[in-house]
Amino acid sequence: MKKSSKGIIAFENALVLLFILVIFIIFMGYYYRYSVLVKERVALEEINHINSAIVVYYVLHGKFPEDLRDLVRDRQRLYYRESFFDKRYLEGIKVDKDG
Repeated sequence: MKKSSKGIIAFENALVLLFILVIFIIFMGYYYRYSVLVKERVALEEINHINSAIVVYYVLHGKFPEDLRDLVRDRQRLYYRESFFDKRYLEGIKVDKDG
């Protein structure tokens, strides 16, 4: 190979590497932005789920729960036509000893 073609090949390789690096940086920016949005959306959905559980607890018991432990421990039992619904208000949520 000629000496001048080695320089051109090295320049082309550096240019391709720079292009890949720019694409990667753009991708990571979008990834970070959307991961934050998804986390916010999940948090809002969990808050709505807890709110719905509190409303159902109030309708069935006529009072609000003292703390989240009541929603985690207690079960809602409903009869509708010939079917029976038995499920916890909040499933998969852990609470500390203070509720």
